[in-house]
Amino acid sequence: MKAKSFKILILLAVGVVFVANAAPGPPPPPPGLHPPALPIDTGVVVLVLAAVGLGIIKLKKQTI
Repeated sequence: MKAKSFKILILLAVGVVFVANAAPGPPPPPPGLHPPALPIDTGVVVLVLAAVGLGIIKLKKQTI
């Protein structure tokens, strides 16, 4: 199980580096227009998915 956790952590690190080096997002909207209510960054999505994956692995460990 530890090897699987390390693989997930390595994959997470690669994803974070990839997102950090990605091209910048679109320019901000002109004054007077409001930005989207909840802008979602891809880096946040990667971190949330990795945290969910690690949580599932820990829950499976506890039940076995």
